[in-house]
Amino acid sequence: MNQSLPLASKLQLRLMSRLAWPALFLLTGVPALFRFAATGAVSELLTGAGFVLFSISAFFAPLTPEWRMSARLTQEAAIGPRKLHRVVEIVCLLSVAVGLGMRVFNVLQTM
Repeated sequence: MNQSLPLASKLQLRLMSRLAWPALFLLTGVPALFRFAATGAVSELLTGAGFVLFSISAFFAPLTPEWRMSARLTQEAAIGPRKLHRVVEIVCLLSVAVGLGMRVFNVLQTM
């Protein structure tokens, strides 16, 4: 990752991607957190928290299709170390997967 770019320049790189993806993930995750507050279902907590973490991850490392954009420019747009981004993405994926799995299990159990 190129650390020579100042933070203001990094924030301007991939600005639309940096704002659009987190908004989409927040629109998915925040209602799940409200459902958790209303029902106390742990599956809603895991799913909502996973999507909120995805929104944070997508802000710090904007999501762009690699076949259209150069990988170097995408790395230059990222804020923070690449290893941290990967760890957060793995935690997000596991959280969402376990939360959705719990939802499916609960639905199948009530049938």
